[in-house]
Amino acid sequence: MQTRISKLTKDSVIIDCGANVGNITQLFVHSAAQVYAFEPDPQVFPILKEKFAHMPNFTLINKAVGMRDGYASLYLSPYCASNFIEESEKIRSFTMP
Repeated sequence: MQTRISKLTKDSVIIDCGANVGNITQLFVHSAAQVYAFEPDPQVFPILKEKFAHMPNFTLINKAVGMRDGYASLYLSPYCASNFIEESEKIRSFTMP
């Protein structure tokens, strides 16, 4: 993986959909590539924003990514680090654009 990352240039674009706390983002943000991270969770978004604020090649977007424009409910699980757009065990949810 590091070999491939080292080949990224300023013309490369990385898109991280569901960036969470940035573990995967971290691998790419120190390359020359432009990194776009999408994270809909309002609790995780500020962590990402602070973590990568100093990176000029990093753009953070507080939205979900899907197959079409619209609104969806994000179901936040207290049991694991994964959250879901599709309906599962409804613990806490909110609707986002």
